[in-house]
Amino acid sequence: MDDKEPEYWPEGTTAAKAMAMLLVPQAALVVLAFVVHIWSGVWPLERFALTVEGVVLGIVAAIALIVAVYGTRPLLPGIWADLDHRAGRLFAQAPFKLSWPIILMLSAVAGIGEEIVFRGALQGWLETVSPVWSAIIAQAIIFAALHPISRAYVVYVLVIGIALGTIYVLTGNLLVTIIAHFLNDVFALERLRRLATVDRPDSVAPAA
Repeated sequence: MDDKEPEYWPEGTTAAKAMAMLLVPQAALVVLAFVVHIWSGVWPLERFALTVEGVVLGIVAAIALIVAVYGTRPLLPGIWADLDHRAGRLFAQAPFKLSWPIILMLSAVAGIGEEIVFRGALQGWLETVSPVWSAIIAQAIIFAALHPISRAYVVYVLVIGIALGTIYVLTGNLLVTIIAHFLNDVFALERLRRLATVDRPDSVAPAA
């Protein structure tokens, strides 16, 4: 991984192939999470409860996460300029346009799939073999390592992973982190859609 201007999509990538590149790895990880249950004994949805309280907490957590993330912009302008630019390039180069159906689909796949894998399965297992705080940090490191767009982006995803892992522990409900992750990504991708260019790093937070 380096910080040169990358080309995110191979030449000739069609819209259908690009969507497959985004969605198939997510689906494979979710399947793996449930398969690993046989070995680890940890059911990824063990702490999932579909409740009104969980929905409300998820919305509150999403608002807090977005406010906290954007609150760092004045403190880290250089890092945010890089994050905005690279997130913009990723979708500006894509062979599809960010529309609301695509935004909702990508956000739902990431919110549901990544929370099942990283918080439900991975952190759930790590909590059985290590202290809770180390389980949170370890799963966040792995989560960030699988998002190697740039160094700044990896740090950003690491922070998001720690925040979501902490929320998972505090609420004890995977539904809360799924909703928080989903809404954070919807917000971020909608900002990218409105910018519609890689050369105007404005106030866009990248999706995790």
